[in-house]
Amino acid sequence: MFLVITLLTAILAIIFGFKYMPEFNRYYTLIVKLPGPKMYSILGNLPDLLSDEATLFKKIRQWSKEYYPVYKLSTALYFSANISSPEDFEAIASTTKNIEKTFLDLWLGEGLLTSTGSKWQTRRKILTPAFHFSILQQFVGVFTTETDHLVKELRKICHKPYINVVPYISQFTLGAINETSMGTKLNVENEEDRSYCDATHQIGKIITHRITRPWLYFNKLYYFFMIPGYKEKRLVKILHNFTNNVIAERSKEFETFKVPISENDEEFNYSKRKKLAMLDLLLNAKITNESIDDKGIQDEVNTFMFEVSALFIYSLFLVNTSTKCKN
Repeated sequence: MFLVITLLTAILAIIFGFKYMPEFNRYYTLIVKLPGPKMYSILGNLPDLLSDEATLFKKIRQWSKEYYPVYKLSTALYFSANISSPEDFEAIASTTKNIEKTFLDLWLGEGLLTSTGSKWQTRRKILTPAFHFSILQQFVGVFTTETDHLVKELRKICHKPYINVVPYISQFTLGAINETSMGTKLNVENEEDRSYCDATHQIGKIITHRITRPWLYFNKLYYFFMIPGYKEKRLVKILHNFTNNVIAERSKEFETFKVPISENDEEFNYSKRKKLAMLDLLLNAKITNESIDDKGIQDEVNTFMFEVSALFIYSLFLVNTSTKCKN
């Protein structure tokens, strides 16, 4: 048995060597020239990366400042070039050659964040009008209402010496995004809505945990044999059920009106309906020219909810996840 395992390991090593070593050597030769924090032999920067979220966030900010505009990190045999300069990132993000992402496919599918090529270009064309400045102005009232609710909730606990603001900001963010982009109002008293908020926060922790642990990179092993993979699949099911329900409810309303949305910026307002929602653009694209299907709509809704939630939640680490209350 031991001989068989040894033989299989040797065969896999040979296959890996012939197939991946030339490419690996090329990447290694280029990346090793970049500045970066101290690496520990074959472990690379793994000892520094195995930290809790807040500590890891502070370390990354420190490295970005110290080695600006680009620095290298390594987790065992995996290397990465990390971009800190907005100008450099713009140059990379503006092309369609370097936009592949990993670790988010199970949740986001092939949305704008994870898709590539012509699909990415088509989805971007559909969604761009939803962020026109004149449309965003229509939702100032929604932002004001949600902000007032956030302030009331914080005042209830402001007598405490310290509070964790992440759950409150997360709830505020999801509430505002749901009503403005999806056309539905989030009710945290509802068990399903509350489960979605909790699942969003939990899956963010799991993905961060996976990124810093290279032995969790192999999807088949991760999803079928690892506890974090099992938890991620369970959370993704909760997230998908929620967004599917949102899409189904909005589809019923949209089918009733079927108001075409013009590409002319001045005609983005409704005549008989509520304010324009991002979800309406997706539904309209499906009905008018079939440039997107139901699965595509689900992927884009999941992607947008993820992006905005992540932006607000992780930006809180700029100051701290726990903040002192002030009256």
